[in-house]
Amino acid sequence: MVAKGTAINRYAVASGGTVLLGTLVLANNHYYASQTIVGECESTTRVNVLASVSTTVNWLGTTSSDWSVASNWCSGVPTPTSNVLIPSGNVHITTALSSPTVCHNLTISWGAVLTIDAGKALTVNGILTNNAGTTGLIIKSDVSGAGSLINNTSGVNASVELYLAQGSGIRHHYISSPITAASSNMFSGYYVYRYDEPTTAWVNMLANQTLSAMTGYSVYKPNTSAITKTFIGTLNTGLIGTEQNVTFLNTGWNLVGNPYPSAIDWNSASWTRTNVLLSFYTWDQTMKRYTSYVNGVGANGGNNIIPSMQGFMVRVDTLGESTGTLIMTNAIRVHNNQAFWKNNIHNQLRLTASIVGFEDETIVRFEDQSSNEFDSKWDALKLMADQGGAQLYTKAGNKDLSINTLPLISNDLIIPLQLKINQNGQYQISATELESFDAGTFIYLEDLRLNSMIDLMESPVYVFSGIIGDNSDRFRLHFNLTPQSINSETRGNISVYSYDNKLYVKTPKNAQGNVEVYDVLGKQLYVSQLKNTTLNTFVLNNLSTGYYIVKVNNVDKVISEKILIK
Repeated sequence: MVAKGTAINRYAVASGGTVLLGTLVLANNHYYASQTIVGECESTTRVNVLASVSTTVNWLGTTSSDWSVASNWCSGVPTPTSNVLIPSGNVHITTALSSPTVCHNLTISWGAVLTIDAGKALTVNGILTNNAGTTGLIIKSDVSGAGSLINNTSGVNASVELYLAQGSGIRHHYISSPITAASSNMFSGYYVYRYDEPTTAWVNMLANQTLSAMTGYSVYKPNTSAITKTFIGTLNTGLIGTEQNVTFLNTGWNLVGNPYPSAIDWNSASWTRTNVLLSFYTWDQTMKRYTSYVNGVGANGGNNIIPSMQGFMVRVDTLGESTGTLIMTNAIRVHNNQAFWKNNIHNQLRLTASIVGFEDETIVRFEDQSSNEFDSKWDALKLMADQGGAQLYTKAGNKDLSINTLPLISNDLIIPLQLKINQNGQYQISATELESFDAGTFIYLEDLRLNSMIDLMESPVYVFSGIIGDNSDRFRLHFNLTPQSINSETRGNISVYSYDNKLYVKTPKNAQGNVEVYDVLGKQLYVSQLKNTTLNTFVLNNLSTGYYIVKVNNVDKVISEKILIK
C-alpha cells in the first residue's frame, strides 16, 4: 500500500503513442501522474489515473491571430471545458456577443497579448491568469460597441477601452469604471462630474480623484471628435455594493454605473434592490432625452440590458426611508446586448412626439396586476430633459411618468397626455403598437387647443404647431370599448396645421369660407377660398421661414392659429 502523498518515480503513461515518464502521487484519495508532454504543444498537465485526462490546449498562431481558427491551435479550437495556454503571440477574440468564445481555465504568458475585439465576447468559467499584466489583456471599443469579458477570477489586470461618440451636440456621456481605483486623470482635458443627490448638484471631479466602482459619472467632451479612452488596472468582479449605498435626502435620484467589463441584466433575480424603484434610466446624448425601462417595457430605446461602462439613474423609493441598497454580483452579467421587451406585446400604446432632429416617447399599457396609482413594479418616472424638442409623458397623481401601466381598459377611460415644448416648430404625435390591442378597442387623441378628436386607429399620425409656453395639458387620450361620438361644437371641427411650406385646414364637409394668412405684424400675405373637401391644402411658396397667423372664416365660425412655415 502506497502512503498518501508518496511519490513513485518511473511511473509511465501512454499518450498518443509516446511513453511519458512521470511521478505518481496519492492525494485526496486519487492517484495522479504529473507528466511532461514533449513536442510542439509542450505543456504540463495533471492526469487523474482513475478518471479522465485534463488537457491543456496550446496556442500556436501558425495561420492567423484569430482564436476561432482551428489551425492556430495544437489540437483544434478550445472547447468550453478546455484549459488554454497562450505562451506567446497575439490572439484575437472574434466571436459575437450572441455566441461568445468559452473556455475553462485560461493562462496568458508573459509577452503574449489576448485582445477581445469591439463587439466580441469571451467567457472564462475557471481561472483566468494574466502573467503579461495590463498589456496582455485588451478589451477593445469602437462605434460598433465594446468587447465583453465574463470571468470569476479577482486580481486580473487589463486595458479596457471606452469609445465616446462624436458630433457637435454629442458631448455628455454617462460612464462608469470597469476597473478598481481608476483615476479622474484619464480624462485630462475633459470635464468629469458626479451627481450629488443631497444637493442635486453636478460636482466637478478634481485631478487625481478616484472613480469608484459602481458609481456613475458624466463626462463632457469639449471638442467634437470621437475619442477612445482606456481604463488600465485591475478588473472589477464579484459582489460590488454595500448596504444603504443610495440615498433619498432630496429627490432620491442616484447616478450609479455598471462596474463590470460586460453588460448586465436589470431583469436578473440576483440583484439586491432594497427600497429602490424597479425602473432605471440612461441619458441618450444623441437625442437629448432619457431612456427608461421597467418590467419588460422600455421608452426611448430603453431595455433591460445595461452596457459595460454605462452610467444610469436609479431612484430610492419614497417609503419614508432616507436610504436604499443596490448590490450587484457576477450572476447579473451577460454578453447579450439585445432588448427583448418588444416581444409578446399586449395592450400597449407607444406615443412619440417628434420635431426635425428630436423625438421623445411615452408608453401607456394595461396589466391586470397593476394599479391606477404609481406602482414601482410597473411604472417608470419621467426624467425631464431641458434640451431637444419636447417632452411627452402622462401622470399618476402628482408623478410624471414615461411608462404608465393601468389595470384594465374601461369604456371612456381618459388619460391626460402632457407635452412640454422646448422648441418652437412643427410637431407630430405618432402612435405605434396599436395592433397589440384586442379588436373592439378604440383609441382617440384629443387636442383641447383645437377642439379636435383624432381616431388613432384610423389616423396614427397627428401634425400640429408647438410653441414654447404652450399649456402642457393640451392633449388627452381616450380609450373606449365602443366607438366615440366626436364633439364638433366650439370650433366647428376646424383645425389648422402646417408642414414645410404647406398649410392644411381641416373642416366639416361642405364648409364655406376663406383662409387668410398674416405676418406677426398683421399684414395680410395670402388669401384663398375653402374648397368642397374636408382637408384643404394650400402651398405657400412665397413665404419665407417664420411664424404666421392663419385666420379661417367659415360662415359663422372664425378661428385663428399660429403656424410655422419652413
